[in-house]
Formats: sequence, C-alpha cells, structure tokens
Amino acid sequence: MLRLVLGPALLILAASAVAGYTPPTAAAQEFGEGSCIGESACEGLTAPVGDNSCVGDFACFNNSGPVGDNACNGWAACDSNSGSIGTGSCNGDFFCLVNTGDVGDSSCNSEFACLNNGGPVGDGSCNGVNTCVNNRSPIGDNSCNGSHACEDNSGAIGDSSCGDLSACAGNTGDVGRPRLRSRRRLHRQ
Repeated sequence: MLRLVLGPALLILAASAVAGYTPPTAAAQEFGEGSCIGESACEGLTAPVGDNSCVGDFACFNNSGPVGDNACNGWAACDSNSGSIGTGSCNGDFFCLVNTGDVGDSSCNSEFACLNNGGPVGDGSCNGVNTCVNNRSPIGDNSCNGSHACEDNSGAIGDSSCGDLSACAGNTGDVGRPRLRSRRRLHRQ
C-alpha cells in the first residue's frame, strides 16, 4: 500500500521540480561593433570576436578560436577555425578555413593563405597565394610571404625567412632561427 501512495507522490514532486528547472544556456558571446554580419557568420561560434570581424557569409561559422579586430572577413574566412586569430588577419574568402594554428597580426591575407594550417604563424607572415596551406610547424614573423612559399611545410621557419615564390614549399627542416614556442594569444579588446 505504501508503494501505491509514494509512487504517485514522487512523480508529482519530480514533475513540479522539473517545471521550475531552467536548462543551462550558452555563455554570452562577446561580439565587437560591426562584427558577425552575414548569413551564419557567427553560427556555432564559441569564442570572443573583436570589432569589424567575422563579416561575410559563414565567416566564423563553428569558429572556436578568439578573433582580433578587423579579422576573418570574407566568405568562410575562418570557418571551423580553432586557432587564435590576430588583428587584421585572415581577410578573404577561405583564407583560414579549418585553421588550427594561432595566427599573429596582419597574417594569412591572400587566397587560401592558411587553409588547413596547423602551426603557429607569426606577425606579418603567410601573405601570399597558398603560401601556408597545410603548414604543420611554427612560422616566425615576416616569413613565408611569397606565393606557395611554405606550402606543405613541416619544419620550423624563423623570422624573415622563405620570402620568395615556393622558397620553402615542402620543407622538412628548420630554416633561419625558429621560435619553437607556441604563440597562443588572448583576445584583445
């Protein structure tokens, strides 16, 4: 008899507790002024975005890396990116699509420049057509600025290195004086 009375009572108690339950919501996203404009531009985004960034259809779709000011502007510019993107970087269609490496300021600004890049990229680097596509290693500041310069690179590239057409394409060794530390950046507002 006790089971017959307690069973429905517990169901009523559970239902009233559930009625007052509010599910957890996603943390409020930080979008700068003039950012996240375009179809699904910031859909699935889980990181902060600076001013005038992620402008274009699917620009930062499913992006999980912080984006600086004036960055990731273009069709799918940083779609599925998980690296930190510096100020003025990855501006153009598909420039940093599926990028996983951290990108410094004013970098990866040419056609498919850092498509599928997996290594950290310094400031002012990888500015050339397909220049750092499929890169897997660290690239220093002001390096790999010629078309295809460091495409399919797997060796560390130092500062001011590999600046000519296909200069270090397919490289597997160290060039210049490479910095082997990660360049993880925090979002700057």
